[in-house]
Parts: sequence; structure tokens; C-alpha cells
Amino acid sequence: MEIPWETIIKTYRKELCQKSFRKVKEYAEDFIQSLIKHKTKFNKKSKDRNTEILIDSLVDSLHTDTSKR
Repeated sequence: MEIPWETIIKTYRKELCQKSFRKVKEYAEDFIQSLIKHKTKFNKKSKDRNTEILIDSLVDSLHTDTSKR
């Protein structure tokens, strides 16, 4: 959503602070929960634009696939 992964990960590391987990899976689950919690950082315009890009890509892919048949 137009936010670099590096920024998202740095933010998560700051949020993580002294918290630790025993398994990588637990870090992954916590990271996903953090993304969900901060989803308001993704503004509507950005979401709409990324949805448009995704749909365009899918349509192009379908067109290419059907053209090959």
C-alpha cells in the first residue's frame, strides 16, 4: 500500500521492544496482528489505487491466457 516494507518492519521492531517469542511462527503471528492493528495507516486513496493495479494485472493476465488458446 505504498509504504516500504523496511518502514513497516522498523515500526514493528520498535513496537516489539522487549517482547520475545520462542518460535519464529509466534513472531510471524504477532507481526500480522500488528499489521491488522495499524491498518488505518493505509489510506483509502492508496488502497483504491492498489486495488486498481491488481485488477488491471489480473485482466491483462486473463487476456494473455485466453489469447494463447
